[in-house]
Amino acid sequence: ARIADFQKRIESKSNRVDFENERLRNDKLHEINARLQSTLDDNELFMRILSHDLKNPLGSMYSVANMLHESDVPESIQKEIQWIYKESKRLHGFIEQLTRICRLENSWTPTDTSFNLNDAIAHTLNDIHSVAAQKEVSFTFEYSPLQPISVSNDLPGIREIIRNILLTS
Repeated sequence: ARIADFQKRIESKSNRVDFENERLRNDKLHEINARLQSTLDDNELFMRILSHDLKNPLGSMYSVANMLHESDVPESIQKEIQWIYKESKRLHGFIEQLTRICRLENSWTPTDTSFNLNDAIAHTLNDIHSVAAQKEVSFTFEYSPLQPISVSNDLPGIREIIRNILLTS
């Protein structure tokens, strides 16, 4: 009987210790979740500020670059104008992407855009041709136009990923 009482007391203390450890773990998880939520809120605010505050000046730069690109400029600066136009177009695309991400995060609306991955790769290769030529790099992309690869996702995002992979390789 004494042994049984002793075992019950040990189990009771063990259960209290387990309960206390569980309560401490739960408290720690609540603290971590609160910090995570605060970080997510800060990130959302940063993304909104970034996308909205940069949209107007970069949109203006893109418009001016587009006007210069389409106008008759001296041959001596055409290359620079072309570069400014392409880079401002890229920056404008980044801001559009950030704005789209902010809208998605706020409304939880899934993207459902379908496009041909072959066309996205070919378009990206065409965009970076001059940069690759300056680095004395050439790309060959062969695919069967009869068998397109259809992808459902964000076309500008996929193009940027392809561009980054190619330019860093």
